[in-house]
Amino acid sequence: MFDCSPTSPGRRILRPGIVFRSAGSSLRTNCECTAPRGEAAPAHGARAVFGTHGCGTVRYWNSPQAATRQAVIGSRPVERTQSTAYLPGMSETFDSLGRQPLHHRIHYRYDVTRCDVIGDVHGCYDELAELFVRLGHEDLLAPDVPGARPGEKPRVVFVGDIVDRGDRIVEALSLVHRLCVRGHALTVLGNHDDRFVRWLRGRPVEIQHGLGETVEQFEAIEPARRERWRDELLEFMGVLPWSVHLDGGRLIVAHAAWHAELHNERSGDRLRAYTMYGPTTGQQTPEGYPERIDWAPHFQGPELVVFGHQVYDAPYWHDYAIGIDTGCVFGGALTALRYPSMEIVSIPSRGARWLRRGGKADYRG
Repeated sequence: MFDCSPTSPGRRILRPGIVFRSAGSSLRTNCECTAPRGEAAPAHGARAVFGTHGCGTVRYWNSPQAATRQAVIGSRPVERTQSTAYLPGMSETFDSLGRQPLHHRIHYRYDVTRCDVIGDVHGCYDELAELFVRLGHEDLLAPDVPGARPGEKPRVVFVGDIVDRGDRIVEALSLVHRLCVRGHALTVLGNHDDRFVRWLRGRPVEIQHGLGETVEQFEAIEPARRERWRDELLEFMGVLPWSVHLDGGRLIVAHAAWHAELHNERSGDRLRAYTMYGPTTGQQTPEGYPERIDWAPHFQGPELVVFGHQVYDAPYWHDYAIGIDTGCVFGGALTALRYPSMEIVSIPSRGARWLRRGGKADYRG
């Protein structure tokens, strides 16, 4: 079984400018199952790379047919069999709200060629505000910031998980909400954001993993304002995309993971689960979290994927995938990747608000 714990020899944390390509897949198996649950057998020539196979074994089909894409990375054109902006049949397939075409949430495209991608915020508003100043976006911190002018593009993209665990969740979420609806920012939906949306809708949700902090701070808002904002948040967060494709397809931002075959994936459930949670072994860590698979070394592009979700001590660099969740809420740092310059800008945490083993930390601001 592949171990993605911080002490695992298989986990490599690399500094900017350093790339690493795995010499071989430690995730391949000799499982005799013919196909994953509910799916046809793989095409001829497919090989298992990663994912959860029907029998519970770590396996994912990576076929030659899925390797063709329509994108231009640098000066190297690559053909794709179907457009990322529209997949046949998806125009009549809607999400669980029945309001948003599914292909919009899966393959949201925006004509942005320059932006700052920011890692998991988790309610650390003070560090987020400091990071905005460092990046030159201090004007966006104003509560009355005007909407983007015609032709003005979003400057900031978030990898999701704005809420939970932190000490200023309402302020952080309010900032992200305001900037997105006024055209200055984009965000994908993180798994913590998704759970908060389900709570807002009144669905049964376990209050764990920091959701209690979000609920407590949200319910402290003056009742009339809180209810107005609840409606606005449901309108905003209820249709956030699971991945954002920028710069003509050269850059993909997803919360947890991406895979080449997702370009042609038609199942909203599989896409949502994979981009929001990433591949897992089906086992749990001693802390009770799903044991994750280190997918980034096996992703062969040609797009660059920037993701969060998995906490690293420093930005996690590979040829075509960069993880930028450096655990601000745990006492690490809040990190941004400046695209396309690939510069890393990090703000050290002012203190841990949440313990990595679970539970609230003794943070005094």
